[in-house]
Amino acid sequence: MTESANRRAALALHGLSAKDREWVLSRLETSDMETLSGHLDELAELGFPSDASDLVKEVMADDESVHVSPEVEVIDAAAPKIVRRVLKDEQAATMALIMSCHPWRWQKRVMRGLGRAKSRAVREAIVRQNFNVSGAVRDGVIKSLANVIADASSRRAAANGFGWRRLFR
Repeated sequence: MTESANRRAALALHGLSAKDREWVLSRLETSDMETLSGHLDELAELGFPSDASDLVKEVMADDESVHVSPEVEVIDAAAPKIVRRVLKDEQAATMALIMSCHPWRWQKRVMRGLGRAKSRAVREAIVRQNFNVSGAVRDGVIKSLANVIADASSRRAAANGFGWRRLFR
């Protein structure tokens, strides 16, 4: 199974009773069982509710209290090409930190544009949360990224105005 399919299967199994979950796992090949068990452990460790109604309540409560900083708005509104260009030389852990800060509009497109090896490394770093930093450091990274993206976006807009678009592709 693909990683995405494994995660979806683990999420479905997480919603079953412990007895039913064990029954399903016992019928899988050892490698699939180990993979799904790891994902199930991760869901439990994160406190992910197994009851869908509890999950809906949590998501609704989170949506009501979300405050998005101006820096996050700048980053979220950026063109995927600009974000990819700015982040292309960053380490997987730094990119994982950024990707996990917000559900970015451009995230899927940027990840696809990184290439298989780098996008896999970033996804693995996100899963392992391989970016232990304080809130202040995380906020500093986001502020710096917003400044760089705003600068790159304004340069691109200015270049387009002068017909120099090909230099900023």
